[in-house]
Amino acid sequence: MSKGESDIALPPTVRDRAEYMSEVLLAGVVQRVALSPLVVRQSVEALLDRRRRVFTGLDATQAGYGYAAQFTLCTKPSQQFPEGKVVAGSFDLLHVTDQLWVLASTTSSEIEQYGPVLLAKRAYPLGARPFVDSGQLLRDVTGIARERDWSPICVDAMGYDRETRGFRRDTKHQEVGEAFREMAEQGRQMHQMQVSFREGRGREVLRASFSRYGRAIVREGSVLLALDEFVLRVVGQSLNRRAALSIQREREPMQQKLVRLAFSPGTLARTEDIRALCDAIRHDGGMSVTTLHLNPYLNAQVLDYLTGEAVQLIVTDTGSAALIPRSESCKGTMERIVTTVFRHFGEAEVSVEAIA
Repeated sequence: MSKGESDIALPPTVRDRAEYMSEVLLAGVVQRVALSPLVVRQSVEALLDRRRRVFTGLDATQAGYGYAAQFTLCTKPSQQFPEGKVVAGSFDLLHVTDQLWVLASTTSSEIEQYGPVLLAKRAYPLGARPFVDSGQLLRDVTGIARERDWSPICVDAMGYDRETRGFRRDTKHQEVGEAFREMAEQGRQMHQMQVSFREGRGREVLRASFSRYGRAIVREGSVLLALDEFVLRVVGQSLNRRAALSIQREREPMQQKLVRLAFSPGTLARTEDIRALCDAIRHDGGMSVTTLHLNPYLNAQVLDYLTGEAVQLIVTDTGSAALIPRSESCKGTMERIVTTVFRHFGEAEVSVEAIA
């Protein structure tokens, strides 16, 4: 990790666990190793205790690297499984710091989705997944290659389209930067990409998927490298942004600060665009948007049901939106709004400003 990005360092026990996972991956015992970072606001024990109700069964046993977890989940009935089905599996909780844990899984994608991924999604407000924009994702992925003079080729990409509110997959093999440019031209945001790293035109040294949530799925090569040089970098960048968003409601109006989201000019030119922004925030379950005024610009209140925190959302020009805290402390909700907007509406330059 480059100096200045984060002070996070992997404990020896976690490094040993990552190296063990690399060994079983190389030996063909497992086909993939998935790493999902989770920033905990209280303690991981409190989070596990509160989120056990999400699963049919969840047991965590202490290990040298953190916890070894076993879970079972009875799914809801579906057309394919009219009586539902039982999914069972295991994953590790790697203890990096008391606030940072990495959920590591060597199971299939399906089992992982019903286990560690589900736990990460349901962690809020006791915990949260980090998140970076697609530009930072590009810099982090290409940085891994640049530091070793490797050639990174995108072999599978997933982009989010705001118009259709869905993901579209591309399996075209192309240079990583070109894959990002192509998606941008199509009005999509790169959300996840699988990259093959090679030594020049020689052997493949690393194959892994990387997402804006800091999630890495290693299929070939070093798990430790992906953990140390991608996952921790994303966490460090996300924590830096979280610190910048930690503004509070002030007693004196002229001392109040706001968070500015600066989009491309004209992004919010139409009433339909502003409604799409509100709908994007509602997309994350547990948040409501109450419109107080909408014509031609927006004055609305965002309420986070999970924390009780409130934020005022204002749009007064065609290229930016302002977030103003209306609760004593609402940094968790502020970050959640920004993350949801980035994923489901569009990315923006984020800054903290004084109210003029």
